[in-house]
Amino acid sequence: MAGRGRGRGRSTAQTVDSSPPRPGADSAKAPIHADQKTASPKESDLTGLKRALGSLNPKSQDELDAFATKAQTFATTDEKYSELIDYLYERTFEDNEFAHKAAVVMNTLSLLADGGSKFRSNLLKRAQEYYKNRDSFKLESLSRWNGLANLICEIFKVLRIGGAPLKPLATSVYQILRELLEGCSNPEDEEGMQLECFYTQFKNVGEILEVVDQEKMDSLMCIVRDVILSGSSTQQMRCMLTEILELKSSKWKLPKTVESFYCDAMADILASQ
Repeated sequence: MAGRGRGRGRSTAQTVDSSPPRPGADSAKAPIHADQKTASPKESDLTGLKRALGSLNPKSQDELDAFATKAQTFATTDEKYSELIDYLYERTFEDNEFAHKAAVVMNTLSLLADGGSKFRSNLLKRAQEYYKNRDSFKLESLSRWNGLANLICEIFKVLRIGGAPLKPLATSVYQILRELLEGCSNPEDEEGMQLECFYTQFKNVGEILEVVDQEKMDSLMCIVRDVILSGSSTQQMRCMLTEILELKSSKWKLPKTVESFYCDAMADILASQ
């Protein structure tokens, strides 16, 4: 929606074409904790990949293929594969908007003919490890928690097996959205980061989630209604979450007039603050 005027700034990747690009490995590591940042990769090994990531256009298949070739040269062992995955997570923790690019790169590597299935197996294993330790990320900082939430949602959006979304990952995504929603009233979240993250990622993956598990979607919508009616909800929360309800009831496509209504309403709310 042009000119939404949310003011806070979208802290996550924007909703984009969900078609995953083409074209990765396996590793076993100890569970990750938020207060135990991933080991800093050797600069001499990752410098080229870091530089390539910085300028990479995730919509360009040629650039993705070129990066995949470089990554294959670097990731010659299980440890290197895991090192690359952890680096993509760490970049997302530092810059939440990096989540979409990281997920597209991960998907590209998982589709490689040589080592792709091995990379995908390791990727999903690490995703589960990060997910299981999400509470420690919340305690460390909301930015790192939002980064984790964004990246797991983005991975769910772009990664496919046989053309189908990963159903086992859907449960984790539903729980993440639920926890973001429940955290909207957290007094420590003065910037509304969790609300912004929920809003953006629900629009990003909601339609896919509904196809995978309608019952969980119905349950999530009940929580949305409860938050809207809560005495602690703010005007901004009610506006954004009511828009979410309308999006769902409109079969994931809001009419332009409705989009404009919510855009103008949010601009008025932010202007009065």
